[in-house]
Amino acid sequence: MPAAHDLALFALTVLVLNATPGVDLMLTLTATIRSGLRAGLFAAAGVFVCLAARLALAPRTP
Repeated sequence: MPAAHDLALFALTVLVLNATPGVDLMLTLTATIRSGLRAGLFAAAGVFVCLAARLALAPRTP
């Protein structure tokens, strides 16, 4: 199991990469502009849940 420091660093990296311009950011911005802050927050939460699920289901290497 990775150390807590490694997990924290990985989580920070994921957040930074998620905030860079791309499909996820465009989805969040579009939802926010069209439907308001609440919809944007839900879109961002959905992106986060998908990334977390992808991480959880990723194959682990020894």
